[in-house]
Amino acid sequence: MAMARERMPTRGTMYPQVVELSGFDPLIGYRISDRDSDNADFNYYGYLNAEGGYYIMREELATGAYRYSRGDSNYSSVWTARASQSYDYFSVTF
Repeated sequence: MAMARERMPTRGTMYPQVVELSGFDPLIGYRISDRDSDNADFNYYGYLNAEGGYYIMREELATGAYRYSRGDSNYSSVWTARASQSYDYFSVTF
């Protein structure tokens, strides 16, 4: 039996589909927009949704830890200043 928040592919379709069994995925609707892997300490990944909301995921290369920053507008300005943004755990950010 599937556990809460687990995702399972559906059957009977030409292409696999993912169905959320319970809960809400706050990242639905976001698409990758930018990537910066030129930094010695961090990789940055920028995601946008259709309404202009964004989040930036920062990967710390030394530890493999991921932290997040998000907002509702001004993505291009925030992306330019990504290194000076405040980042926190997924559960805090979303």
